[in-house]
Amino acid sequence: MASFKKRDGGIQVSIRRKGYQPIYRTFDDTRQGEQDAEQWAEDIELQIKHGRHQNQNNTGSTPLREALERYRREVTPLKKPSGAKKENTRIIALCKIPLTDRAMDQVTSMLIASYRDEMLDADYKASTINNNLAILSRCYNVAATEWGLAVQNPVKGVRRPRQGEGRDRRFKEGEEELILSYLREPFKSMVVLLLETAMRRGELCRIEWRDIKLNERYLILRETKNSEARSVPLSTKAVRVLSGLPRNIDGKVFKIHPDTLSHAVLDACRANDIHDFHTHDLRHEATSRLFEMGVFNIMEIASITGHKDLKMLKRYTHFEASSLAAKLG
Repeated sequence: MASFKKRDGGIQVSIRRKGYQPIYRTFDDTRQGEQDAEQWAEDIELQIKHGRHQNQNNTGSTPLREALERYRREVTPLKKPSGAKKENTRIIALCKIPLTDRAMDQVTSMLIASYRDEMLDADYKASTINNNLAILSRCYNVAATEWGLAVQNPVKGVRRPRQGEGRDRRFKEGEEELILSYLREPFKSMVVLLLETAMRRGELCRIEWRDIKLNERYLILRETKNSEARSVPLSTKAVRVLSGLPRNIDGKVFKIHPDTLSHAVLDACRANDIHDFHTHDLRHEATSRLFEMGVFNIMEIASITGHKDLKMLKRYTHFEASSLAAKLG
């Protein structure tokens, strides 16, 4: 028996019969879409009844849109909540483009490249395009390796748009003092810790007291962006700030959402007429200061900041060069 559900702007039809894998298809949420959905379901059920239906789930004839929706149902929820929410939104948007009407084995690298160029012409950011291409690529990989579909990944080998070098906004004279003087607790302490540790705001908001070793002067980050735990050394100033914080009964150091911290920093910037400075810029500022100290090499700094790709740290190498020049005499 077919079931019909309206979700995310479409009509999802599912047919489940004993001896057959579930069959899914999505139609537009329009009057014509309803008629097409009912007709499709009737045809499939009739084929099953008379033994004429050939299960297509192991072929590449599955529409890309259906594969993306299955990926969103089965794979996306397994990710961290923040990442899952972003990916869910991106997949919903992807399912609306004409490219996903095609069967998976009919989507070629040339079509993927055309989609990329259309996005570029529409002035989408390179990061947005690359994120969308990454989702398409992962969907094909999962379909081939886990779902048993006979498809090849058409995204593989398609040239990705080059992303910018990243923001390089640093504090101008007096800005740090103005922001800190404006902020109330715990936001003031949070900003100081971000500057002292080069942590990401999300990492800071997740730390617990059980993971802070004040006597040994380090803390453990168990949940990070790249899913690998790391230890972060604590400066004397960071130890002093942490020692002065109240203890929450639930063990969390800060019961603050990352976006709340960002809004607080933005309010401080607006109040002091500071332009184009964001919370994430604190990480760039902190990393720059680590290089400027001249006592750490790039691998040591990467272990502190959690950068897995050293290319992200290359823009700081002029600090390292200055240090080397000083050693040359």
